[in-house]
Amino acid sequence: MGAGSSARVTLTVGNTQVRNNDNGGLIVSAGTATVSNSTLAGNYGSGLSNQGTLTASGLTISANVGWSGGGVISPMPGAGIYNTGSLTLVNSTVSGNSGASGAGIYLETPAKRRSPT
Repeated sequence: MGAGSSARVTLTVGNTQVRNNDNGGLIVSAGTATVSNSTLAGNYGSGLSNQGTLTASGLTISANVGWSGGGVISPMPGAGIYNTGSLTLVNSTVSGNSGASGAGIYLETPAKRRSPT
Protein backbone atom coordinates (compact mmCIF):
# COMPACT_ATOMS: atom_id res chain seq x y z
CA MET A 1 0.00 0.00 0.00
CA GLY A 2 1.11 3.58 -0.58
CA ALA A 3 0.76 6.51 1.81
CA GLY A 4 -2.42 7.27 3.73
CA SER A 5 -4.24 9.66 6.04
CA SER A 6 -7.09 8.96 8.47
CA ALA A 7 -9.41 10.90 10.78
CA ARG A 8 -7.96 13.86 12.69
CA VAL A 9 -4.65 13.46 10.91
CA THR A 10 -2.86 15.99 8.75
CA LEU A 11 -0.59 14.50 6.09
CA THR A 12 1.96 16.56 4.13
CA VAL A 13 3.77 14.95 1.21
CA GLY A 14 6.36 16.74 -0.91
CA ASN A 15 8.91 15.77 -3.55
CA THR A 16 7.85 12.13 -3.30
CA GLN A 17 7.23 9.26 -5.71
CA VAL A 18 4.61 6.61 -4.90
CA ARG A 19 4.95 3.87 -7.51
CA ASN A 20 4.00 0.29 -8.28
CA ASN A 21 1.74 -0.46 -5.28
CA ASP A 22 -0.86 -3.22 -5.46
CA ASN A 23 -3.55 -1.39 -3.43
CA GLY A 24 -3.38 2.13 -4.82
CA GLY A 25 -1.01 5.05 -4.43
CA LEU A 26 -2.09 7.81 -2.03
CA ILE A 27 -5.17 7.08 0.07
CA VAL A 28 -6.75 9.91 2.05
CA SER A 29 -9.62 8.21 3.91
CA ALA A 30 -10.38 11.23 6.12
CA GLY A 31 -8.48 14.14 7.58
CA THR A 32 -6.48 16.66 5.58
CA ALA A 33 -3.63 16.14 3.13
CA THR A 34 -1.38 18.48 1.16
CA VAL A 35 0.74 17.09 -1.68
CA SER A 36 3.31 19.04 -3.67
CA ASN A 37 5.73 18.24 -6.48
CA SER A 38 5.10 14.50 -6.32
CA THR A 39 4.33 11.57 -8.63
CA LEU A 40 1.75 8.78 -8.21
CA ALA A 41 2.44 6.31 -11.02
CA GLY A 42 2.15 2.65 -11.97
CA ASN A 43 -0.16 1.77 -9.08
CA TYR A 44 -2.79 -0.97 -9.32
CA GLY A 45 -5.90 0.67 -7.95
CA SER A 46 -6.41 4.43 -7.89
CA GLY A 47 -3.30 6.56 -8.08
CA LEU A 48 -5.14 8.84 -5.66
CA SER A 49 -8.18 7.99 -3.55
CA ASN A 50 -9.56 10.93 -1.58
CA GLN A 51 -12.44 10.87 0.89
CA GLY A 52 -11.04 13.69 3.03
CA THR A 53 -9.73 17.14 2.13
CA LEU A 54 -6.83 17.24 -0.30
CA THR A 55 -4.91 20.10 -1.89
CA ALA A 56 -2.31 19.16 -4.49
CA SER A 57 0.07 21.24 -6.58
CA GLY A 58 2.66 20.05 -9.05
CA LEU A 59 1.23 16.51 -8.82
CA THR A 60 1.61 13.97 -11.64
CA ILE A 61 -0.81 11.02 -11.68
CA SER A 62 -0.02 8.63 -14.52
CA ALA A 63 -0.06 4.99 -15.66
CA ASN A 64 -2.31 3.78 -12.81
CA VAL A 65 -4.63 0.85 -13.55
CA GLY A 66 -8.03 0.56 -11.84
CA TRP A 67 -9.52 -2.75 -10.67
CA SER A 68 -12.71 -3.81 -12.42
CA GLY A 69 -13.64 -0.17 -12.82
CA GLY A 70 -10.81 1.17 -10.72
CA GLY A 71 -10.45 2.39 -7.19
CA VAL A 72 -8.88 1.22 -4.01
CA ILE A 73 -11.78 -0.95 -2.87
CA SER A 74 -13.56 -2.56 -5.80
CA PRO A 75 -15.89 -1.51 -7.35
CA MET A 76 -14.93 2.16 -6.76
CA PRO A 77 -14.18 3.71 -10.14
CA GLY A 78 -11.32 6.06 -10.88
CA ALA A 79 -7.93 4.73 -11.94
CA GLY A 80 -6.23 8.14 -11.79
CA ILE A 81 -8.26 9.88 -9.08
CA TYR A 82 -11.24 8.61 -7.12
CA ASN A 83 -12.76 11.49 -5.15
CA THR A 84 -15.69 11.69 -2.74
CA GLY A 85 -14.21 14.45 -0.59
CA SER A 86 -12.88 17.94 -1.21
CA LEU A 87 -10.16 18.06 -3.86
CA THR A 88 -8.15 21.01 -5.18
CA LEU A 89 -5.63 20.42 -8.00
CA VAL A 90 -3.27 23.20 -9.06
CA ASN A 91 -0.73 22.88 -11.90
CA SER A 92 -1.11 19.10 -11.89
CA THR A 93 -1.20 16.42 -14.61
CA VAL A 94 -3.52 13.41 -14.82
CA SER A 95 -2.73 11.25 -17.87
CA GLY A 96 -2.32 7.72 -19.16
CA ASN A 97 -4.46 6.02 -16.48
CA SER A 98 -6.78 3.14 -17.40
CA GLY A 99 -9.96 1.78 -15.86
CA ALA A 100 -13.51 0.79 -16.84
CA SER A 101 -14.92 4.16 -15.72
CA GLY A 102 -13.30 7.36 -14.59
CA ALA A 103 -9.86 6.41 -15.89
CA GLY A 104 -8.66 9.99 -15.37
CA ILE A 105 -10.81 11.47 -12.60
CA TYR A 106 -13.95 10.03 -11.02
CA LEU A 107 -15.91 12.50 -8.87
CA GLU A 108 -18.75 11.26 -6.69
CA THR A 109 -19.34 14.76 -5.37
CA PRO A 110 -20.35 17.74 -7.51
CA ALA A 111 -17.35 19.43 -9.10
CA LYS A 112 -16.61 23.13 -9.19
CA ARG A 113 -14.11 24.35 -11.73
CA ARG A 114 -12.35 27.60 -11.03
CA SER A 115 -10.25 29.41 -13.56
CA PRO A 116 -6.91 30.85 -12.48
CA THR A 117 -7.11 34.42 -11.19
